[in-house]
Amino acid sequence: MPTATTLSGRIRAILAFAVAMPAVVNAAETVAPAESLEEVVVTARKRAENARDVPLSIVSLGAAELAAQDASDLRDIGDNVPNVIIGTSAQDRHQNIVIRGISTVARSIGQETGVAVYLDGVYTGRTETYNQQLADIDHVEFLRGPQGTIFGKNTTAGAISLTTIKPGDQVAGDATLSYGNYGTFEGSGYVSGPLKEGLLYGKIALYGANSDGYATNVYDASRAGDRHDGGGRFQLRTTPNENLDITLSGDLTKHHNTPYRFEVTTGTFGNIPGPFTFDEAYPSTEKTSNSGLALNVDWRLAGGSTITSITSWRKSDWTDHSDETWNGQKLAYSDYTENSTYASEELRIASPAKSTLEYVAGLYYSYQKSDTHTPVSIGDDLAALFGIPDGWQSFDLRSDVKTDGYAVFGNASYHLSPSWTLTAGARYTDEQKHLNYQQFDPNGLGFVPNIGPLSRDYSKGAFTPTVSVVYAVTDRMNVYATFSSGYKSGGFNVDTLSTVDHLSFDPEHVYNYELGTKGEFLNGRLQANFDVFHMDYKDLQVTQYDPASFSNYIGNAATARINGAELDVLARPAPNWSLSARIGVLDAKFTTFIDQYGTDLAGNQLTFAPKFTGALAIQYSTPIEPGVAFYFNGEYTYRSSSYADVTNTPADTLDAYGLLNARLGLDIGNGKWRVELFGRNLADTVYAINKTTQLPLLSFIPVYNYEETTTTFGMPRTFGISLKVRF
Repeated sequence: MPTATTLSGRIRAILAFAVAMPAVVNAAETVAPAESLEEVVVTARKRAENARDVPLSIVSLGAAELAAQDASDLRDIGDNVPNVIIGTSAQDRHQNIVIRGISTVARSIGQETGVAVYLDGVYTGRTETYNQQLADIDHVEFLRGPQGTIFGKNTTAGAISLTTIKPGDQVAGDATLSYGNYGTFEGSGYVSGPLKEGLLYGKIALYGANSDGYATNVYDASRAGDRHDGGGRFQLRTTPNENLDITLSGDLTKHHNTPYRFEVTTGTFGNIPGPFTFDEAYPSTEKTSNSGLALNVDWRLAGGSTITSITSWRKSDWTDHSDETWNGQKLAYSDYTENSTYASEELRIASPAKSTLEYVAGLYYSYQKSDTHTPVSIGDDLAALFGIPDGWQSFDLRSDVKTDGYAVFGNASYHLSPSWTLTAGARYTDEQKHLNYQQFDPNGLGFVPNIGPLSRDYSKGAFTPTVSVVYAVTDRMNVYATFSSGYKSGGFNVDTLSTVDHLSFDPEHVYNYELGTKGEFLNGRLQANFDVFHMDYKDLQVTQYDPASFSNYIGNAATARINGAELDVLARPAPNWSLSARIGVLDAKFTTFIDQYGTDLAGNQLTFAPKFTGALAIQYSTPIEPGVAFYFNGEYTYRSSSYADVTNTPADTLDAYGLLNARLGLDIGNGKWRVELFGRNLADTVYAINKTTQLPLLSFIPVYNYEETTTTFGMPRTFGISLKVRF
């Protein structure tokens, strides 16, 4: 555990860095000019700003960097941002996102995650909507730390904001086709331009992928981990006059896959030697679908202020058929369905930029309605053992949750002098939830108690302020200090329950204290951001296991504290070279936590919270003849060991690993055409992204009474060739 001396040492280091950099900047004036890095513009505070001026920990990946990483969806870039993990599961529905060691696997409709994903300013929905496609994305912003003032509830760990390319007067677009191992074929692209010059513009983006799968079900030799994905986005934009900008957006994504969920690596049955092999008598299938419409209106007033209205509607659906025992026997299977509908309205006003007082203020309303049906049925082999008819159900759950949220927020920056800026903001959120719940034993087999039908209501408000001070050391370097707060609403465990006492849980709160510096040096050829932070959590929501019902539930784990540091460096030492280094250091522990067994877990590490994460990347290009250039991109990402459970048991330790990715190709026609060879996890490293050790579903039967560890391994080596065209 870092001591006060360690933390003060980090603070002294950042201040020394701030003092030393002006000398570096002055010395850099004698360096010969070279191609500089592009200015990074972000919208983390609901207005376009240079990232250097925003007192938050932000990593922004633009379209060029996303292309260099050959990223097709959000999951592809999770390893490239320190203190961020995207996906602790290989399933589309369980895209757990972890920022600074905080996560919640929101497996039931009554739970929320601590990270929210936004598409053009609209909350995308539950976890099945998180893995957004990147075909027409202009940039992705990772906002680390609580964002309770600007983004509101459920951003205790942070937020991820995706901004698409807007259609305009110029015809533009690109297309990519790629083919790789495991029979993978992918295609994506977009085209945009004027439909009526000066008045109406349009854009359409399409994407799709198919693959054969990389894991084998030894029960029937079928493949899993396959992909059958498709979808698209459209935008219609009109500018009736110079002060009015209206955009209608829509999107649709569908997945229909046989997921590789996990495999039994320790246990009496089902543990097949070697990764990517499992034994399921009832092969899994998973279908997800998410779609939405949004109307964005920007109206610039005579004084330069802008009124913005964002009206949205979204929908997501998920169905899953899966084996419940994973041991090659027909003992039990489940058929889960979940459907959600969302609507929101945000109305805000933003002052003109570059004024002495800059502010954003607004009102926000959100609606969410989710329902679920989760039956578990007896398999043929178990039915024969019990002497009961095939297909009897051991469990059934039917539930729905409706949520209405109301918020008012404001954030203002006052430029005290050319060097000093003070920012203060606050948000008040009031949330009301209504639950209908029923758990029953349809055929009287005694696996679960009958609970309900019953109804519960939840109504609470929260105040989440932020304050920061920014000092401009030079016109290219800032130092900042920030206090921010976040709030995640309480909710309901809409899952298998052994007692009604586990039905609900309370909200959690976080307070973040951060020091940082951001700067551009060497005539714009070097960008460096560094921050240290301390976060205090109260009533942290934690997933716990209930052996009586063989399921997980959310409980409040008293308090936790997180200390850490983050460094992001981008450099262009020469016009044909680009380098980046991103490092995250984390120490995330419970300070008080008595679990459901009465065990004191104070001092244990939070789940999925590696102490060190890092990413190094290099890009090189050189002309080989007029109009033709060779280029190379290489990436190495590293993640130290962590724990997949709150008890920090050795069996559930996720070992450290590093991944090497690379791509090389020819650029033809000054960027118009590209032919590229690519590879991910080139060393074919075998690494676990999740583990769970617990008693099997049927442990009350003597032959199945053993501890069992299931492991999900990350993607094996993939490689292929792609053709890209840009116009």
